[in-house]
Amino acid sequence: MGGADRRREVADATLEALRHTVGRDEHMPHLKRLVEGQVGPVSFAEIAEALASVDVSGRDPEWLADWADLIETIRRAARRSGGEIEPVAEDSIHGHCGDKPGQ
Repeated sequence: MGGADRRREVADATLEALRHTVGRDEHMPHLKRLVEGQVGPVSFAEIAEALASVDVSGRDPEWLADWADLIETIRRAARRSGGEIEPVAEDSIHGHCGDKPGQ
């Protein structure tokens, strides 16, 4: 499986998991278990990278703010778990893979 395919799979699994939890710090271990149940072992850093790669252009500003908050919550979980994550510029949250959440 290529990197782009893996990111898409992780993003899809994460979005599905979000239907069962909210993007709060205390829910991150549960979210990770739900994602892993669909795609196998995954790090918080990989989840954050996959979500940051999703194209969310065209969404309203409030939705985008919630999306950015979710990604930051997952990045905090990555830092707490010792995962190394690359800083991502705010405008890169709009991603390049062409997938839109909920589609």
